[in-house]
Amino acid sequence: MIPFRKEKLLDYLNRCRMPDGGYCAFRDPESGAGFSNVADTCFALYSFRRLGKEIPSLPETRFWILRALSEDGGHWRSPFLSWALEAKRLAGMPFSDEDRFLMRQEAARLLSEKVLPQERSGLLRDLVFLFRVRLFAGIPKDPEEAKALSLLLGEGSSASGVPTILEAADRAFLTAPDLPSPGEWPYRHPTLGYVLVPGSSRSDLFILLAGLRMRKDPPGPEEADLLRIRVLFCQGREGGFSPVGGARPTLEATEAALEILARLPGGAPNGAF
Repeated sequence: MIPFRKEKLLDYLNRCRMPDGGYCAFRDPESGAGFSNVADTCFALYSFRRLGKEIPSLPETRFWILRALSEDGGHWRSPFLSWALEAKRLAGMPFSDEDRFLMRQEAARLLSEKVLPQERSGLLRDLVFLFRVRLFAGIPKDPEEAKALSLLLGEGSSASGVPTILEAADRAFLTAPDLPSPGEWPYRHPTLGYVLVPGSSRSDLFILLAGLRMRKDPPGPEEADLLRIRVLFCQGREGGFSPVGGARPTLEATEAALEILARLPGGAPNGAF
C-alpha cells in the first residue's frame, strides 16, 4: 500500500498559510508570491478539521475571514459567499442574521437565473455549495425554493444530454430526500473507480468523490483498496494532493482526497481520521 504522509501534508497546509491569516495553494514562502483567497482558506480549514488538528494562528485567520466578508457587494455572489461563510463556520465563528439573509437572497438569485444548457453545471455547483452551507446554518428549503429547484432540474442536464457524474452528484444533493438519488453505476469503472461520463476514461479525485457521495452502499474491501491507492498516488512529495497523479497540488484537491479517504471503510491510513 502506498503510504499516507500525514506530517508532509501538515507541512504543506502550513506552507500555504499567508502572513495575513488566509491561505493560498500556490504560496511561495521564499519570494512571498501568492495571495489569500476565500476558496483556498475554506479548503485548508476543512483539511485541518478532517485531520483532527487545531487550526494554527486561528485569531489571524478569523480576522482575515471577517475582512473578506466586509468587502464590497460585488463579492457577495456565489461561489465567493459560500466559501467565505463556510470558512467562517470552520473557523468556529457563528453565523449572523445578516449571513442568513445573504444566503437566502443568493439562493433566490441563483434559482431565478436563466442559463444555457452548457452553463447549467456551473449553476448547479453554485447551488450545491450554497445549500451545504445553509444546512449548517439551519436554513431549510422553503416551498418556493423547492418549486424552483424542481423546475430547474426538470429542464435537463448538460448540453449533450448526458449528465456527467459531477452533475449527477449535484442533482442528487439538491433533490434529496425529495427524490431518489440517481445511480452511480453507469459511471463505475473496473480500474479507474469512476469516470466522468459512461464509457469514458477521464477520472480524477473530484470524479471519485462524486461517485462516493452518490453511493448508498460503501465500497467492499477490494474496491476500497483500489480507490485508496488511486487517492494516495495523487499525494505529491511536498504533501499536498493533486487532482491526478503528478500534477501540481491544490488545497481543493487535498480536501477532496481527505474526504474520499474518510468515506472509505476503515478511514485513512495511520489513524488520521
